[in-house]
Amino acid sequence: MSLNLSFQERSIGHFVIMLSGKLDTETYGQLESLINSLVTDKVLSITLNMTGLTYISSMGLRVIIQAAKLLKERQAQLVISDPPASIRAVLEMARTLPGQAIFSSVAEADSYFDNVQKNTKNR
Repeated sequence: MSLNLSFQERSIGHFVIMLSGKLDTETYGQLESLINSLVTDKVLSITLNMTGLTYISSMGLRVIIQAAKLLKERQAQLVISDPPASIRAVLEMARTLPGQAIFSSVAEADSYFDNVQKNTKNR
């Protein structure tokens, strides 16, 4: 099975990448290239919606970890939404991201970002 990717900009600087299929040694480059193309000075967040992801390998984990570091350097954030139970278990076991960066839905991730922005404006 291959990896299918699509993305949308939900609001300025906030991107959601939808993944379906397998993220493994044969397909990780697709995600890596897409993330690198989205990471500009204007990026604020990238959400990886994993609803359709059926498998993740160590190379897939590596892409996620590298993306998180890259975004952190730009004071942006990488989060994961909708991981199937098997994928969530792998992410948690590998401790790729802090627990607060894994959400049960894109709506939950959007709400999180809305609150962060509101709290930042109120400072």
